[in-house]
Amino acid sequence: ALSHFPGDSASFQNYGIALSALGDLAAEEGDLITAGSLYENASRQFSFGAVVNPRDSHLLTTWVHVLTSQAKACASPESLDAKIALLRRADRLSERASQCNSENYFVYDHWGLALSHLGRSLASCARLPDDYEAVDQCFEKAAAKFSRASELDPDPSTLLNRGLSHWYHAGTCSHPSRQSLALDLFAQATNALE
Repeated sequence: ALSHFPGDSASFQNYGIALSALGDLAAEEGDLITAGSLYENASRQFSFGAVVNPRDSHLLTTWVHVLTSQAKACASPESLDAKIALLRRADRLSERASQCNSENYFVYDHWGLALSHLGRSLASCARLPDDYEAVDQCFEKAAAKFSRASELDPDPSTLLNRGLSHWYHAGTCSHPSRQSLALDLFAQATNALE
């Protein structure tokens, strides 16, 4: 398909989605090295697609999802810097996607997920007060993105993601109010699913 339609961003995007799905399967089987390689190749296809169509918010948002998955595959302590770099890139791409389409629910849901994972990664290596302030800012930003996603589409999965983000945040600062907020969001998600 790419040889026949080299200027079609959808071809790159679909190839990236297929590679990402293979990465998901490898990750489920515990082969994180293969998963990471597949996610990296998928990310490369999305980068080609973004050159062809730089304002495709769906392409950019799916790319953010792939980068987040690739970051999750960086499980060893030695790969923490690479993990943080991938999630920061996902944050920048989400900003770009939101400028292309500020009414897209998936932009903000995926953005919040990337930021939540970034907050957890930063917390794992935080040592100084400034480090913890950066963690707080990251989780606060994640909460704002999930809140925006809920405004656009009250999907139960977003409530769960918001709750988990607050729960992780509570774990970094031992703040009871965040735990209470997380539990309230879990209850809302359960009610919505029922």
